[in-house]
Amino acid sequence: MADLAEQVAELKRQDGKDLLLTGGSSLAAALTDHGLIDEYHIAVHPVVLGGGRPLFVPRDERLGLRLAESRTCDSQVVVMRYDSV
Repeated sequence: MADLAEQVAELKRQDGKDLLLTGGSSLAAALTDHGLIDEYHIAVHPVVLGGGRPLFVPRDERLGLRLAESRTCDSQVVVMRYDSV
């Protein structure tokens, strides 16, 4: 995962538009550990399943996030944008 983190860090140093990560919590955790994620966009869908995968993998230290924006879509999905603190 270190090689991937190095590649993402290189992409972030380049001029251009923002990067968008889509993937599982393990990928996000690895990039978070390297300080490479600036914003988290989380969509909450109004469905109760009674189980599922955790949104974040367990961490040894607390991850500080600040709510920067939230909106409700027509489908009742709530989308929140958090900045890393």
